[in-house]
Amino acid sequence: MMAARRPVVEAALTAVAARVPGLTVRRCTAVSALLTGRERVPGRPHVAGVLTRGGDVVHADLVVDAGGRNSPVGRMLRDLGAPGPVEERTEAGFLACTRYFRSADGRLPNWPVWRVAHYDTVSTVAIEGDAGTWAVSLGVSGGDRALRALREPGAWHRTVALFPDIAHLAEEGEPMSGIMAMSGMETRHRQFVIDGLPVATGLLSIGDAWATTNPLFGLGMSMSALHATLLRDLLRTEGTGDPEKLALRFDEITRASLSPMQRGLAEWDRHRLAEIDAAIRDVPAPYETEDRDWHFKRAPDTAKLRDPGLAARLRGHRHAAGHRRGDVHRSRPGGKRRRTRPQGTALLRSGPLPRRTPDRDRGYGRMSLPALGWRFLS
Repeated sequence: MMAARRPVVEAALTAVAARVPGLTVRRCTAVSALLTGRERVPGRPHVAGVLTRGGDVVHADLVVDAGGRNSPVGRMLRDLGAPGPVEERTEAGFLACTRYFRSADGRLPNWPVWRVAHYDTVSTVAIEGDAGTWAVSLGVSGGDRALRALREPGAWHRTVALFPDIAHLAEEGEPMSGIMAMSGMETRHRQFVIDGLPVATGLLSIGDAWATTNPLFGLGMSMSALHATLLRDLLRTEGTGDPEKLALRFDEITRASLSPMQRGLAEWDRHRLAEIDAAIRDVPAPYETEDRDWHFKRAPDTAKLRDPGLAARLRGHRHAAGHRRGDVHRSRPGGKRRRTRPQGTALLRSGPLPRRTPDRDRGYGRMSLPALGWRFLS
């Protein structure tokens, strides 16, 4: 886990980049258009450089788009007559309200066992930083109008105080920021190879410019760094001499290495938002689904709210049992492969989550913690 604030990480990377021979960093230089060269794939543009907003022309064997979730590359490709990437985007997303703190002596306070916890309509996140700094974040559905009040410091602090595991983190430190609200956290995925052909050659997108995940999990920088490393390794073996092969191979590697994680997190978001919506509407029964993966992922969230010592026991069990994978069998000769669970494991199903009850005095939702349960499915 990288325990540092983003500006600190970026400053460290910038310092390293400055020492790399032949590497030039142009600060405050925006790209306004893509430049094209001779087509390498019929009907698909070949990107041969960029035009900066200041009018400078920068030629390149390969343009790497690391422009983040709001990258303009799709629009720029369509301006060139390319089909542009196919974007999958959820209709709803999350809202995170975060505040940063620091200690007077540079030491961190006692840290909660679980950095992330999910209640009925609120997720709490505690993140260590560098030099005695940390952040506390409350994640809610972007469609929960009542909890938009968390943007206001008083409501935010009163809500954090309701969660014993993180309440002290907002009391012991000195605030370094106001309440920073991040909205528009819907999951996105852009496909740059369509029907076996790249939408363009000479251009590859990495990190959030390719796909996004829920920032509450804190995986964005790690996945982006891994994506960049995969591209580096590919360039060392393939080079840029065959742009079509490079684009197809990078798409293949990305789908094999990162797509399963990204799609799994996107499915988690879909279920979590549906779960929150059911709690907001106060339906008689909690959110139900037949998706066994969701129950497996959700059950520990329920269990850890009951048992603070669960983390240590899970770590010990994993160390003792090792990472055994299920055996693969065929039901009959020539039949489909099926995977069985390792012996001694069970599928978990989550029980009801903490419910939000009205609090007229404070004017916002308050979290109550009734008895929680989890059960096993055979």
